[in-house]
Amino acid sequence: MKKEQIIKLCVTGMFTALICVATMVIQIPAPLVGFLNLGDCFVLVAAWILGPWYGFVAGGIGSALADLLTGFAQYIPATLIIKGLMAVAAALLVHAFFKKSDAVRPKAQQDVAQQRRTSGKSRLPGFVVSGLAAEMIMVWGYYLFEAVILQYGWIPTLANIPSNCVQGVFGLVLGVVLIQVIVKTGVIKKFRVYAD
Repeated sequence: MKKEQIIKLCVTGMFTALICVATMVIQIPAPLVGFLNLGDCFVLVAAWILGPWYGFVAGGIGSALADLLTGFAQYIPATLIIKGLMAVAAALLVHAFFKKSDAVRPKAQQDVAQQRRTSGKSRLPGFVVSGLAAEMIMVWGYYLFEAVILQYGWIPTLANIPSNCVQGVFGLVLGVVLIQVIVKTGVIKKFRVYAD
């Protein structure tokens, strides 16, 4: 148990750094404020591998560090909470999706379903649904933060929703592709993965 916790802490640290760097590498300015980035992809992957709480740490801190290092300090509190909640939602929903799909199958089929999930064949719908919900948290979270806390106004801030949706779709597609590749490599079998 102690060894597993150490591995999870190390992987959380790795994802925190990866999310920070991925957020900073490609920055396409959004219409009013902020930018599009690759960070969401790794927030989702971290959540699916690490679970809600470690995922919250990696997603929230990694993304907030990127805001700090790129001159968007006013976004740090919102990013910490929004990206953290994205990870929590993605992890809890993917777990619930797999648990529900197993519950409706007879025992023999559950064993087959578990083997298929381990091979990555039946994971896709769960990852897509949970990732979509997480990205909706990002889109509406930043909308509310900019409209209410930063006081950009309800109507002007609507202009950022399309660019945040593009970022969300981009992060979701990349995240789903990446987790499928990771599953197929067998790397995640080295330690207990949350989505299993």
